[in-house]
Amino acid sequence: MFFDERIVIVPLLIVFIVLFFYMFIYNIIAQYHMGDVKEILEKKYKNRYGKKFYVDGMLSEAEVKIHFDQDSEEYKTAMKQAIAVKRSIRAFLGCVVIFSLLVLMTFIRDFLRAT
Repeated sequence: MFFDERIVIVPLLIVFIVLFFYMFIYNIIAQYHMGDVKEILEKKYKNRYGKKFYVDGMLSEAEVKIHFDQDSEEYKTAMKQAIAVKRSIRAFLGCVVIFSLLVLMTFIRDFLRAT
């Protein structure tokens, strides 16, 4: 029972490439806002924020909600950075899953051809 593996592999490769570029774009957005968030936090906490954990910016939306008022401009900037980081991480995990599927499918294909 053999089938043409390109039917499955080509769409997965396309999704992998799209997710990679999605991750790349959101990494750029996160880095763009990271500098602004770092300056805001240094002003607010007098250069004490992130020294213990070596953190340059907000890591999650919950952390943004703790440190800023929801009506402020700083909140909006920090939230943009946190959302971009979250989306970039999701795209990276999607790339890992698809890459793992491609490797698994290659092993299965080679095993079926050998038998």
